[in-house]
Amino acid sequence: MMRYDMPLPNQLRGVQIIKPSGEKRFTAGMAKTEPCPGAPDQSARGVCCALGDLPVDGGYKGVLMIAEGYATAATVRMATGRRLPVVAAFDCHGLAPAARTLLALYPSAKLAFLADDDYLTDGNPGVKAAKGCVATFKGAQWIAPVWPHGVKREGGTDFNDLHLSAGLAVVRRQIEPMVSYMMSGRV
Repeated sequence: MMRYDMPLPNQLRGVQIIKPSGEKRFTAGMAKTEPCPGAPDQSARGVCCALGDLPVDGGYKGVLMIAEGYATAATVRMATGRRLPVVAAFDCHGLAPAARTLLALYPSAKLAFLADDDYLTDGNPGVKAAKGCVATFKGAQWIAPVWPHGVKREGGTDFNDLHLSAGLAVVRRQIEPMVSYMMSGRV
């Protein structure tokens, strides 16, 4: 779990361990968001985990995808042929702070939020957080997985769950139109 906008020796902020049971543990005392007094808007910055290399050019104008969790980020990275940066923000509350961290490095990047569709949870916090991010960050887009007719959802909420129940090609078919739209210049 990194703060990529910090000097290299200070970037590592903690570790997430995912046990075989699915239980997630974080480094004791680690904060997923941190105040950023030097930032023009004073807003919190977030820790995240990049899958693959982040762009080396601060003028990067491509798509940066931000997922709630590591498994979702890994699935979407595979579905896009590993050609686009995907980061895990670790939960829906980390989406906006992670976006601020990335925008500090890549102010011209286009942000795509990969929402968990928490349809069984009151208020659907995953979709709500992603929609809030789109309202906050100019040109940002969001997407949540959609289960095809006839595919059992069985409580699935994210793109990794969709991958496991319907296959990677289904995830690709849902993600690629959004990426194409964002790269078209219409956003």
